[in-house]
Amino acid sequence: MITPKQRNRVMKSETHKVKLNCGSMFITISKDSEGNPFEVFIQLGKAVGCIGSHCNKDGRLISLLLRSGVPVSEIVKQLRRTMPCPEAKKVDGVVYLSCAEAIAKVLEEVK
Repeated sequence: MITPKQRNRVMKSETHKVKLNCGSMFITISKDSEGNPFEVFIQLGKAVGCIGSHCNKDGRLISLLLRSGVPVSEIVKQLRRTMPCPEAKKVDGVVYLSCAEAIAKVLEEVK
């Protein structure tokens, strides 16, 4: 049985702002004492309801995977397999095909 690592009371983190067609996504990644990604919090602007719930769920599941020892590269690979958003378009010169792709890119940057 896999037992996820427990969270320390205080952790260092960094928040990345990603501009998407539907608003700004804020992705906060906390790191363990060795500097590895440990947990993820995701907020899409002031989204509530279903969108806010999906962001919360995605962060919780990614955090569980990280705390259970799944390599960041495997998480990124799965996130990049997400179907593209029909509303995706270029914002500030960058196109993210989905929220999942934006999260994958940030995870790649911090690993």
